[in-house]
Amino acid sequence: MTSNAEQTLSDRLDIADLIYRYASRFDEGSVDEVLSCFTFDAYAEYNDGATVLQGAIELRQFFDLAVQRLRTHGIESPSMHVMNNVSVTLDGDSAHVASKAVAYLSATPEGPITIRGLEYLDDVVREPDGWKISRRFHKAFWQYEVIGQSLVRRA
Repeated sequence: MTSNAEQTLSDRLDIADLIYRYASRFDEGSVDEVLSCFTFDAYAEYNDGATVLQGAIELRQFFDLAVQRLRTHGIESPSMHVMNNVSVTLDGDSAHVASKAVAYLSATPEGPITIRGLEYLDDVVREPDGWKISRRFHKAFWQYEVIGQSLVRRA
């Protein structure tokens, strides 16, 4: 039998893994895997509400376009999201998650590279196949561009 402390620790680790999995799957360009991080009816606001999405169809359209836009120029890994400061507040089968990220975005092989400071505020719920994001609020705090280039290109 699992103790409450063990279940709490397990839930926290599973939720943190969800946040990391979202970022790594986006960076890999795997839209299906990104969508597996969300509930079917998820609500999301990106860029402080500039983009509002409701449900799996709108999320798919958004991520398809984002991945396509980043991969147009033949770069294998055009983005890298470094997630950190993942703070989880559990409440039974739901939780609130606040996390920070630094995103490195390279839209063309020759650069420049855009670097953004981000915050994600997520409400997550336990579903039969694991924890999922049901509400997401994404905010960019700052960004700048640096001279750089992608070192990895698709063959």
